[in-house]
Amino acid sequence: MGKPAKAKRGIPSKVDDFNAWYPFIVEAAELVDKRYPIKGMDVWRP
Repeated sequence: MGKPAKAKRGIPSKVDDFNAWYPFIVEAAELVDKRYPIKGMDVWRP
């Protein structure tokens, strides 16, 4: 199997690679705060 396809704008394909798509979307939408270095956990913004 080849490398997962990326849609336009570099967004990973949700159908082909959900594990890459979800964190990409969450970070692109700025839903989490990366200032706090909590290992294995995201701090969600209000």
